[in-house]
Amino acid sequence: MSEPFAAFGSCMRLLIFLSCCLFVNAAGAQFHSVLEQDEYGAPRTFYGGLTAGVNFSQVDGDQRSGYHHVGLVAGPMVYARLGRKTFASMELLFSQKGSRDRSIRNNQYTGAGVAEYDIKLNYAEVPITFLLNSGKWTGGAGITYGRLISSKEEAWDNYQINLHPETYYFRKDDWEWHLLLNYEFYPAWMISMRFNYSFITIRDADRIPPGFGGGAQFNNVYSFRLCYFFHQKAEY
Repeated sequence: MSEPFAAFGSCMRLLIFLSCCLFVNAAGAQFHSVLEQDEYGAPRTFYGGLTAGVNFSQVDGDQRSGYHHVGLVAGPMVYARLGRKTFASMELLFSQKGSRDRSIRNNQYTGAGVAEYDIKLNYAEVPITFLLNSGKWTGGAGITYGRLISSKEEAWDNYQINLHPETYYFRKDDWEWHLLLNYEFYPAWMISMRFNYSFITIRDADRIPPGFGGGAQFNNVYSFRLCYFFHQKAEY
């Protein structure tokens, strides 16, 4: 299980770097977080908004590495206040995940050429997160349920390889744990950084095409998104 921890470490280093950049850029901006209670009278219970951004993903277990698959993630979200600084959130997202590999290989019949391999997985996702707010920073953890909408697996090695999708198919359900870090850089606007990892396989070993993986497979994803909350008061 070293792969998810190594991926998490890389993700966290990137998140810390980007967060520091945001902090420096927004250091001069003075405003209260949209989630804070003070100066607003009675606190709001629900906060609705939209989020959109990019997934960088790989499929662990396909014998390839690197977050080379880039996909869209977007949808509505709602935060519910549980306490003065605690919240629960739920989102309904369209999320593109998968794997992508390009390399130069020698084929004994056709010579050198570009070998390509792609997994494209489109999900409808429902992440549920428990969050702690501290001023402009919000962090949390939770569970994501994903329902597979469509999948496509393709391979070339100087010619297209038939991977028999009717035999080597993916599970319809994807269950992941996730960690989330948000920074509010402008009133009602947040940048959101999230790491997801499947804790139930997305494809069993006997459903993987020969030569294209070993053991079970798991989604390994980190996301960068922009979030906006609706109908906020003007006196930030």
